[in-house]
Amino acid sequence: MALQLTRRAPGWDGNVVGPNTVTLRLPIGLTYHQVYTEYVFNSGALALADAVDEVRVVANGKPIWNIKASELDAYNKYNGRSAAGTVAGGILVIDFDRFGLRMRGMEEFTSLGSGAADDPTPLTTLTIELDIKAAVTAGTLDSRIQQSSSRTLGLFKKLRRYVDAFTGSGEFEIDDYPKGDSINAVFFNYDANEIDRVKLERDDFVMFDRTKELNSRIQTDGVRAPQALQYVYDTTEKGNGQDQLLTRNPNGTLVNDLRWFLTIDGAMTVNANVEYFGSLEL
Repeated sequence: MALQLTRRAPGWDGNVVGPNTVTLRLPIGLTYHQVYTEYVFNSGALALADAVDEVRVVANGKPIWNIKASELDAYNKYNGRSAAGTVAGGILVIDFDRFGLRMRGMEEFTSLGSGAADDPTPLTTLTIELDIKAAVTAGTLDSRIQQSSSRTLGLFKKLRRYVDAFTGSGEFEIDDYPKGDSINAVFFNYDANEIDRVKLERDDFVMFDRTKELNSRIQTDGVRAPQALQYVYDTTEKGNGQDQLLTRNPNGTLVNDLRWFLTIDGAMTVNANVEYFGSLEL
């Protein structure tokens, strides 16, 4: 494994006031592991979730990450990272590796390679976009990047966001998450009440069926830190990075059906962050 470098990123394009979108244009050439952004909003009077709405990572003009800033903070804390920061300021982490696994090779397998001359699907542009909320009247963003030597892009993490609203208690189905790429994890973030149980069926075969209590116990005994108002299906919860939930058959065709059953105890809106594992879409 190559030594990782920590270097200052270019400055952000756009004024850090809201409502506005600011953009960080990252240079192509090396392999990206993490982007750390130190932030202060309204002289420290606003927390990250009150200042930033959506975070996007865009590769070759197409979003590969789409997540709310508050959800990204919960995602990082579940994976074992510290919170983004206090109201006075903090550090937003965008991690292209898979944090917390037991083998470095498995962690860094999903890093974003760029600049390799023989890459069949080269990464030619890479940007990060932050949607600044209207409450922000002044702010600063200062980013550092952790990189290593060039390699081909290969497979990497994609974060997709989906929203479902449920009007009462009971068991509800979700069957419209896209298939094709493998799934590393699904973060079911909800705004009220509780998800008591999640069951997963792939082509009518039960792949997963756990109560919230059992799921949290297994993940805490593993390498994760379960968060309030969140239920996570995680193929890497014990620190092993070899497994993913496949959504293609061995012959390359898509599985016919991938269905999630959520048992909930009251009305809620579920904002799901699906962590896919795949290649660049041309």
